Amino acid sequence: MTIQQRLKSSQTHFCLGLDPSPELLPRGYGQHSDPVLAWNRELVEATVDLVAAYKPNLAFYEALGLDGLHTLAGTVSAIAGRVPVIADAKRADIGNTSRQYARLIFGTLDCDAVTLAPYMGEDSLQPFLEVPRPSGLPVFAYVLALTSNPGALRFQSLECEGRPLYHHVLEAVDGWNHGWAAGRLGVVAGATREEQLLEIRRLWPRLDLLVPGVGAQGGDAAAVCRILNEGTGSALVNVSRAVLYGEDGDASPQAVRQRAQVWSNLLARKPAE
Repeated sequence: MTIQQRLKSSQTHFCLGLDPSPELLPRGYGQHSDPVLAWNRELVEATVDLVAAYKPNLAFYEALGLDGLHTLAGTVSAIAGRVPVIADAKRADIGNTSRQYARLIFGTLDCDAVTLAPYMGEDSLQPFLEVPRPSGLPVFAYVLALTSNPGALRFQSLECEGRPLYHHVLEAVDGWNHGWAAGRLGVVAGATREEQLLEIRRLWPRLDLLVPGVGAQGGDAAAVCRILNEGTGSALVNVSRAVLYGEDGDASPQAVRQRAQVWSNLLARKPAE
């Protein structure tokens, strides 16, 4: 089963970002040999029935130093194929370098998908779809198109041949899906840009979307959900800090589950007709 099929079988667009900050862990986790992994495992068990996917951002694990890769691997293993795991890596480089990144993300960690930056062109992306996974399941990648950060439009909205640059990225991804990528590419489009997100959904309705920017970044969840329900491609809306820590900073698994339930309901998928 492809990641798109698995996501479309979910009742929600909600993707939980597993981005741990050790200094924010609840008391008591310091007694574990790997406090972050212990917390992550409990969060997975507390929320796995509420999410369509998990998205660990690799920076939060790399920041843990030499032990971080073990923590990340243990986190992916804890999910154990129950829902897709997206490695938020934003990688892409010359071919052989991309291949090494892919060996870690797909060959070692056995993640379902990865986020990639398209600036170096298709030959920097292709190696990620060529590395086999230990599970034998297909690989998938989300290509950055229109991101949610404040400075994104400095480059992404530049006029190029009469259209904004991000349109060219979307058009390229759509074309690659009909060629060498064989439908295994989606795009990242930020929730903080509702007008453009609606435009993307209407012009490229079949593209699978990963949408950051709700929660702490301020995107309107209800508006985004209405937009996503218009298209035929799968869609994930990522929320991280607003669920992991909330406004009160309570990061206990019980509190995280309560917040996750709210977001899962807010981001419910429209029933298939």
